[in-house]
Amino acid sequence: VQRPPQAIYANILEKKVLTNHSLKQPLILRNQVTNHQYLKFVFNQTQTKEILIDYPKGEKERLSIRYLKETGELTLSRRFMGDPINGIEKPHLDERTIICDNQQEEFVLEIFRDTSSIELFVNNGHTMTFTFYEKELCRDLVVNATGECSLKYLEISNIEYFVLINGFRFTAPLSAVGIFVAMSAWPMVLRMKLMLFVLRF
Repeated sequence: VQRPPQAIYANILEKKVLTNHSLKQPLILRNQVTNHQYLKFVFNQTQTKEILIDYPKGEKERLSIRYLKETGELTLSRRFMGDPINGIEKPHLDERTIICDNQQEEFVLEIFRDTSSIELFVNNGHTMTFTFYEKELCRDLVVNATGECSLKYLEISNIEYFVLINGFRFTAPLSAVGIFVAMSAWPMVLRMKLMLFVLRF
């Protein structure tokens, strides 16, 4: 089971909330996306067939999140975002899929995003992450669904990722927050040596 570090929630700013929204028509929120953001979705999935989320979305690019209620499959795709990213995985992956618990009444999805990475947490403790690189500024969010699906709760918040080390505050990308949280148990000298090494670059 993997869950976000609780310390991250203290960094949430400018929360916007939408409740009890029917998805008989697509929900389109324009110019609501920033480079450092937290989103929380709570769907009523009792009669849901499929949930589609494009986040972030531009005119030509998007990251796509697709949830299939029948199988519990949650897929994150960067196929339509920027240039292909060639990593060590063969064949090169542009999407990932995990199996979620589809027996619960609610489907809860949390998203943490920074400039070039996105991480998803699902209510049963599963998570997945992807890096991506935008060619255009993608600033929209689109939510769509088939079946009788309602969006019970949507939270959109800007978030400032930072770590406190011996009273000093350092802004950090999302990928670094977890590292520094884990470092909190390290001796002070080791923590400061690593920070100085990072700051040199």
